[in-house]
Amino acid sequence: MSTVRIMRVLLVRLGSGEGNVDITINAIAREMRESGMEVIYAGLNQTPEQIVETAIQEDVDAIGIVILNEKQHITSIQRVVELLSEDDAEEIVVMVVSNIPELDHLELEKIGVCGIFGVENDPAEMVEFISDNVRMVER
Repeated sequence: MSTVRIMRVLLVRLGSGEGNVDITINAIAREMRESGMEVIYAGLNQTPEQIVETAIQEDVDAIGIVILNEKQHITSIQRVVELLSEDDAEEIVVMVVSNIPELDHLELEKIGVCGIFGVENDPAEMVEFISDNVRMVER
């Protein structure tokens, strides 16, 4: 008899900056919960180290990083991916929700970001992306 494992997603706000992230994060979290995912919300102004520590501690399948008006987005996200690798946690899917310029998308993909969404994207697209890209492995 196989057991169904619920997908666990960490939602965070990376770094500081302005912008109304509460509305964005709440809409994403609501859609994820309604689809049956467990959402762990780590809060605002998280550092890469805090994000990875929480992701590993909570045994998540995916990390959704919300960034609004963050100038160091590529460096910060690259650090998250590096820390995941150092902790042998590369199986965690990393997606970004931001107003990051289209020109930076390729660079983010090269460093290991699996999904890039604009703040205007429907949260259902993010849920579908996670469902399609998380490898459900027993941990």
